This record gives sequence, C-alpha cells and structure tokens, in this order.
Amino acid sequence: NEKIDLSKVRLERTGFFKTVDIKPARVPNTADQVDLNINVEEQHSGTSTLAVGFSQSGGITFQAGLSQTNFMGTGNSVAIDLSRSQTQDYYNLSVTDPYFTIDGVRRGYNMYYRKTKLDEDYNVNNYVTDSFGGGINFGYPIDENQSISAGLNIDQTEVTTGPYVSTYVRDYLLAHGGKTKSTSAPYGSEFTGDFLTYNLNLGWSYNTLNRPVFPTSGMSHRINGEIALPGSDVEYQKLTYDAQAYFPLGKDFVLRGYGKLGYGNDLPFYKNFYAGGFGSVRGYDNSTLGPKYPGVTYSESRSKDNDYEEVGGNALIQFGTELALPLPFKGDWTRQVRPVLFAEGAQVFDTQCDVPSGQLYMTGSKTDAGVDAKQYCKDNFGFDVSNMRYSVGVGFTWITMIGPLSLSYAYPLNDKDGDETKNIQFEIGRTF
Repeated sequence: NEKIDLSKVRLERTGFFKTVDIKPARVPNTADQVDLNINVEEQHSGTSTLAVGFSQSGGITFQAGLSQTNFMGTGNSVAIDLSRSQTQDYYNLSVTDPYFTIDGVRRGYNMYYRKTKLDEDYNVNNYVTDSFGGGINFGYPIDENQSISAGLNIDQTEVTTGPYVSTYVRDYLLAHGGKTKSTSAPYGSEFTGDFLTYNLNLGWSYNTLNRPVFPTSGMSHRINGEIALPGSDVEYQKLTYDAQAYFPLGKDFVLRGYGKLGYGNDLPFYKNFYAGGFGSVRGYDNSTLGPKYPGVTYSESRSKDNDYEEVGGNALIQFGTELALPLPFKGDWTRQVRPVLFAEGAQVFDTQCDVPSGQLYMTGSKTDAGVDAKQYCKDNFGFDVSNMRYSVGVGFTWITMIGPLSLSYAYPLNDKDGDETKNIQFEIGRTF
C-alpha cells in the first residue's frame, strides 16, 4: 500500500494531471495478483500568457509568456517570460531537461535581462539596476525525496542612483569603484557603478509534498548558497533556508507552518534581504521593514516622513502559520481556491554594519548632523529579535487564468513609529 501511495504522489508531482485515482482490482482466477487501475484527469502542460495586471507593490504589469513543461512529449521544460511593470522589466529564457542522464541528473540553462526601477514610491531605495546574464545548472537526486544542485552564473549589473539616494548606497558605490554621475555635488548628486560577478550556486532540497499546488500533506526544505567567485568585482556569500510543512486536520482543514532564514557576508546592497508584504509579513507595506538610512540630501518636494530610505539588510528572519479552511462546496474549486487564517512575523537586520565610519549629515525634519554612521547602524539596525514585527489576518488565493490571485486583510500587532502599514493587500503571481 505504501508503494501504491508513492506511485500516486509521483504522478501528482509531475504537474501533468489534475486528479489521480488508483484502485486495485483482483485478477480473475488468481489468488495472489491484483491489477492497478489508474484514472487520471490531464491538465495542460503548456501555457501561454498575455495579461495585464495590477499589484500594490508593482503597479500596472504587462506580461507575456510561453511555457511547456512537457515539450514535444519529451518531459523537458521550456519557458519564455516577458514582463513589464512600473518597478521592473524582466525577460527570461530557460530550458530544463529533468532526465539529462538515465540516473536522473537534471540539466538546465537560462538567460535573462532584468531592469529594476526601485524608488521611494514603492518603498525601496532610490536607484535603478540593469542586469543581464545567464547560467547552467545541474541537479542530482540523492533518493526519492532529496536532491542536490550546483550551477554557474555570470551577471553584469549596472547601478544608477537618483539624486536623493541614501548615504548607505552612495558610500558603497564610491568604495567599490563607483563615480559621481552629475556635478551638483555635494547635494543632489547621482552616482553610478558597474559590477561583473561570477556566481557559484549550491543547493539541497527535501520534498515530500503530495502535490505542487495547494498541498495538503508533507514538507519541503531548501538550502541555497550563492558564492561570488574570485575575479568578480564584488565578493560575497549568501545563504538562505526555506521550510514549510502541511498537516491535514480532517474535514478539509489543513495546517501549514513556514519559515525562512537568510544571512549574507559582504553583500552588495542590491543583494540585500527585504521584509514586509506578501511572502514576508502581511499588514506591513512591501519592503519597508528593517534598516533605513538618511538620504544624501533633503528636498522640500519629498515628504518629511520619508527622510530615511529602506535599504534592506544582510540577515533575515521570517516565519508564520496558516490554517486552510474548507470550502462550502465541492468539485474543482477545492483545487483552485484556498482561504486561510494566518499569523506571521518577520524582520531584516544589518549584523555587520559595514558602513564607513563618519558623520551623517541630514537636513529637514530629522537632523543627524554629527552622528557616526557605524554607531547609528548598530544602535538602530543590529540583530535584536525584539524588533520583530507580527501580524494576524485572513486571506485567500485563487488560481485564475492569468495566474494566482492573492488577497489578504492583515492587522499589525506591534507596529511602531515609522512603520508603514497596509491592512488590505493583493497581488497576482504568488501562491501562499
């Protein structure tokens, strides 16, 4: 019976079938044999997307894509993604052969271009990144549920700041070969920097989830390491751990626990962790938690409550629990809609405080003239779990024709002065 159940899980994990039902039937005229009658309902393994959407964190989004997880019946996955929004342009081509060798070694390629337009309107620092690159990766199955992976990636990132960028970003660029772009120094200057990075990516995963979308049992663990190799313009190490577990409680109630830990050493600012919003702690605005630094200057055209800008941190803690609720009706809707009650918490920290020592100069409603930058970081953004933020709420995810649509109402439990809260949040493109 255990092996029959495993066969069902294997079929569901392919993503090719909406439902899988295995029924043993005794073979006529035999005492020790049964047939296994397997009934499946197929779902499309290829998708095409042409959509216009809207999210609070990214504004209006235009998206087009072609994806085929069983390309020409080979089991290979081919995907082309193109999306444009007010905060990001992204183009990606990826090809994956899940059985590159008969032993189950996976091989994949990808090429991408990404332009992020991060500014104060969307609660991230006032700079733009232009990145393009590509890589090759391999995965090797250890056993039924475990696998390891390794890949090499080349990335070229150009950073251009706005005139009111934070002192944190300015000092990092100037310390790593950046330069002043405009001549309106010392205030209102724009800065730029170029970074070529050769990355080694290592990973381990353990997965016993019974299906990839809206699981009801099992768990998954993922550890990923990113190492910038010698010869790169910046050298850093970044480690993340993701975990989640599902426990069926009966009568279609499902309890989920989840968490994420992250740590980086010598991270460039554009690789920092962020917290707040979907995928972190709902009820707080996207990417608004954690370290904030004063801008190079203050403009009367900007809100005085926005003197300090969010720059992310090199350490992340987030965790939560959800109770999935049963629907009052049956049928395919149970595989397309999942309402939940949730409680979660998160925060990012700067444990290294590797900003250059020196005085911070700020004008406007908050004055920090004469404050040492390194001490300022330790006092305000160092590792302290008492600075965690928590929320509770209700939400749901609906698998629509244009992707998962998520909506939540969250109540922040311990927001403090300076936190940007948002009770109602929604987005298209993430399941939770």
